[in-house]
Amino acid sequence: MKQQYFKVDRATGEVLSRRHFDDPQRDMRKSVVWFPVVVDPAVPAFDSSVEVLEESIIMPSLTSTSKASKITRRMVIRAKTQAEINSEAVGELDATATADIRLVEDFFDALVASGVLTMDDLPAKAQARLARRKTVRGRIK
Repeated sequence: MKQQYFKVDRATGEVLSRRHFDDPQRDMRKSVVWFPVVVDPAVPAFDSSVEVLEESIIMPSLTSTSKASKITRRMVIRAKTQAEINSEAVGELDATATADIRLVEDFFDALVASGVLTMDDLPAKAQARLARRKTVRGRIK
């Protein structure tokens, strides 16, 4: 079975390539070396509202010439940035906006139907918006 290997620049630690091999020839004295990758299967519990899982790559000593050196991939938790939290919140608001608008329209219709409110009680712009939405909704079958 093929195993994943990362080609690493020993001077910088940069991963240059990722491939699967059966058993590659590895000269650990070169400046660029293929290291086998071991995946840690553990997935930590986290609160998705404020945290996110990210892959972490743990490099072995790049000065070692031991063929036993391996790279470990595992999942780690990091706190979401405020920008990520804000973006998700805006997405949730956008997802509910259409239903909320329809709710307000239905509420106004109920108030008008019960005689509590007349369309003339609303500002002209609100009357125009509601009339436009009713016209557009009326075209939907």
